[in-house]
Amino acid sequence: MREGKASDGTLRSPRDIAQPKTIEERAQAAVDCIRGMKLTVPVLVDGMDGAVRKAYMGYPAGTAVIDTTGTIRFNSRGPHGAQPKEAEKLLQQILADLKASGKLPPPAEKPAEASATK
Repeated sequence: MREGKASDGTLRSPRDIAQPKTIEERAQAAVDCIRGMKLTVPVLVDGMDGAVRKAYMGYPAGTAVIDTTGTIRFNSRGPHGAQPKEAEKLLQQILADLKASGKLPPPAEKPAEASATK
């Protein structure tokens, strides 16, 4: 998987971007992307081995929603077909269904941001 974020903060083709060599660099690229795109949905940063992408047949810069049973509920190809707004709507519906059924788990702790600085 190749990152879709340039060192100057703009979103570009993955061919134009230096690839992270550590998980810390990858996490910081994700934080920068989340901020730059003003995303409000949870974001998974896959390990350097790409285990999650391989397990869920993910696509670079795609969007996937995996429910609490591990079922893929939404999967889109990226970077131009990522559809974060549609994924967010589905996440909101899943959360509403869980709340209505009394199965909504307690909120998770907010993850620490990547330690790398800009």
